[in-house]
Amino acid sequence: MPALNLDVALVQATRADASGVCEIASPDHYMDDWFVRAATHSIVSIDEVVESEYFQNPDVARKVFWERNCIQSVVLQPGGAHPTSSDPLYGFDVPHFKRYAELINEGGFAAWADAFLGSDEVAYQQSVGGLDAIKALPLPVY
Repeated sequence: MPALNLDVALVQATRADASGVCEIASPDHYMDDWFVRAATHSIVSIDEVVESEYFQNPDVARKVFWERNCIQSVVLQPGGAHPTSSDPLYGFDVPHFKRYAELINEGGFAAWADAFLGSDEVAYQQSVGGLDAIKALPLPVY
């Protein structure tokens, strides 16, 4: 099968420093490392910015799954993985996924967007109960 040529990859990581070194603290990093390496431009959304020294800890360094030169942009957005998880910070929002499916069936994507998106990330997060509600979502069990 021929390789996909990705223009852009948008992935979620737990933490990153300003130079693009990223940690995925979850035991499941899906295939994000493949997407990052395949894309011409990779953007990583993170829940927390850390100093570069953070990655000198060997236990943390083992959670870096790609090289920093693969990342062109780092975006700080706590709660930004919602409704998916950013383990160990918050889990999946299963009720939101169910509501998404209901709204899509009733009125397509526009129905969900009208109910939740709002004008920015703050409005979206408020529509789902706020950042504290996101952080309270139960963690997945692997």
